[in-house]
Amino acid sequence: MIINNNTSLPIEKKVDQLYACIHKMIGENGFEIDAFTCDALESETLNSTTKGIYHLYGFLETNNEQLPWSIILKVIKPDSEEKDDIKHHNYWRREALLFESNLLDHLSEYIKAPNTYLVEEQNDGTIWLNGWSG
Repeated sequence: MIINNNTSLPIEKKVDQLYACIHKMIGENGFEIDAFTCDALESETLNSTTKGIYHLYGFLETNNEQLPWSIILKVIKPDSEEKDDIKHHNYWRREALLFESNLLDHLSEYIKAPNTYLVEEQNDGTIWLNGWSG
């Protein structure tokens, strides 16, 4: 597999998680990824608990057909002791807890939320949120 990682993320160690996300996205097990790219999506307006937002994309092969795929990865991080308090307005784990709860799966047709494929705590204390609002 060819990985074009244009970031400092250790994405090469997360191929199994990537396959799990794509499986959840397309609902199939029988696919292969030959190559993918990881780019940083830069923004000057990142929240202090957001370490970065990244775009992973490529093509997968299934049933002798090549299909494009795309996932947004948001990395959140602890910021300060006050934001470790669950009652703080910017509690750093709130978004991850919301995605893990599956509450967003039952919104009305007028309110849209991103599809979440994987929420994973990392060894460095950050949390990776993998999803797409397609």
